Amino acid sequence: MILWSSDSNDNNNKNSMPEENHNQNLNPPALSREACLSPKGIRSFLQLSRLSTDDIIKAHLNNILDHRDRSLHKSNGEVCNDFLYRYLFNNWNSRLRSIEYCEVESKNLKSEIDKETAINEQKEAVTDPRINPYAEIDRKDETELKYLKYNQLNNWVNNEKEIEAIVQGRSIEIIKDTCKINSDLQQDFETWRSLNKT
Repeated sequence: MILWSSDSNDNNNKNSMPEENHNQNLNPPALSREACLSPKGIRSFLQLSRLSTDDIIKAHLNNILDHRDRSLHKSNGEVCNDFLYRYLFNNWNSRLRSIEYCEVESKNLKSEIDKETAINEQKEAVTDPRINPYAEIDRKDETELKYLKYNQLNNWVNNEKEIEAIVQGRSIEIIKDTCKINSDLQQDFETWRSLNKT
């Protein structure tokens, strides 16, 4: 699975990274219920995205501020805003979309299991258990397994949501301190998301 997407050439000189390469974004994996229930690919994407953006955001910001094109006469705040809107917000959004997709699948799965369980209970109420004494046991075992998968998915989604909130909050504090930005960056991101829905 190709995770990196960029039109720029590789460059071993880290000091040249900001202007040319900080547009690099990770491609999220294909999303499906199966991908959510076995989230190895999604988990790897989330981890790599955080490692390549938020975990080194201080270095990113210092690089773009130290090596910006001064002929453009941009202030530190303007340079940082370019970084936010062209790069960081896109990465945050990609991660949240993956998590939110699995959250919806988790809720849908729970509804389906609940509905199926209710139908089976109605059938069992009017079925003589002596006809097939093991059928009820098998159905209960199957239902328990389905609820187990739901609980695992739901717990994973909630955990990733908590991690994402912590990561974004930490990045916002670093951005405000480094770029001297006083605006509500979390609200700025939410506004940006609402305007960039696809």
